[in-house]
Amino acid sequence: MAEGSRRGLFYVAESVWGTTPATPAMKTLRNTGGSGIALERSQLQSQEMRSDRAIADIAFGQKRASLDVPFEFSYGSYDDMLEAALFGAFAVAYALTGLTVDVDSAAKTFTRSSGSFITDGVKVGDKITFGGFTAAGNNGTFVVTDVAALVVTCSAATGLENVTDDTGVTATTDRFVLKQGVTKKSFTIEEGFLDVDQHQVMTGAMADSLSLNIAPDQIITGNMRFIGKVAGLFSATPLDESPDAASTTPVFNSFSGSIKENAVAISYISALSLNLANALAADFALFQDEAFQIGVGRANLSGSLSAYFPDATLANKAIAGTDTSLEFTLSGTSGSYRFTIPRLKLAPGSKQIEENKVIQTYNWQALHSSTLGTCLQVERIPA
Repeated sequence: MAEGSRRGLFYVAESVWGTTPATPAMKTLRNTGGSGIALERSQLQSQEMRSDRAIADIAFGQKRASLDVPFEFSYGSYDDMLEAALFGAFAVAYALTGLTVDVDSAAKTFTRSSGSFITDGVKVGDKITFGGFTAAGNNGTFVVTDVAALVVTCSAATGLENVTDDTGVTATTDRFVLKQGVTKKSFTIEEGFLDVDQHQVMTGAMADSLSLNIAPDQIITGNMRFIGKVAGLFSATPLDESPDAASTTPVFNSFSGSIKENAVAISYISALSLNLANALAADFALFQDEAFQIGVGRANLSGSLSAYFPDATLANKAIAGTDTSLEFTLSGTSGSYRFTIPRLKLAPGSKQIEENKVIQTYNWQALHSSTLGTCLQVERIPA
């Protein structure tokens, strides 16, 4: 008998939608269970009438494949899935070349002759790597402690050498950024019941939705929902006898991190959830019982937040329909993720009034930000 403790999920990216690579190198997908691959198929009952009152026949209709993957969020474990949900790709936050830079070894500053470090995306806390200096001590990785348009300060830097107008300098970072895009990504996903050696494969799996939930005294949890082309028969032969092992990074919790509203750090949020819905739809054509494509809708990001009531700032923004923003960072020993919702509107919700506290719950709807060019930005920051 199969047992859930012996079940595994494995996936590989497809280069052609609905087609598994010829020699798939499967990756193990961390998860917390769920209901597994589902294949729904309609039954079309014949309306023929017989004198014996029997049902004459049925025909099987369209095949609809789906999969929900509940998970506990951890560093580096779900980057492929985040990219699929946002229809984008992680890219280095900046990779600057051809800079002309002065270095002040006493002030620990790097001053460029033109352009803007701020516009280029440099942030306080970045590990910035400079290269191309003729003075070797200036080539290295330093932590940014202050940033202005022309000047980056790295107050803990050591071994710097004074230089003036050194040319051909480069600057990059290990921080990567993901934004909402339009690139479709699909996977072949295999569910294996290893104790009975039975495996089922879903092809053409695309991310229909992504959710995250942050609550006090809890592990950060979420869910990914996939819609696929089709799910096949069970087989005793897996796609890959030796799939890549899952990461072992620790799960994130609601104790380690921070949150900002309208770019100001706050400490009175009691719960936060977000849901990104892509409105995918499996499309069917005549003489095919499998979807011939998956149509993609808008990126609809929404959620809720609950907050204590220190003042009327949030409440009045909700009542007035004023734009605001949210930024929250999940921190761990392996690295961090910073989620930025650059433009959203709050909607008034219910109050929970108790003897010793008042908690207000708001629903929120994200909107496109012309400044960041996305409704959601995710930054991956190694430890």
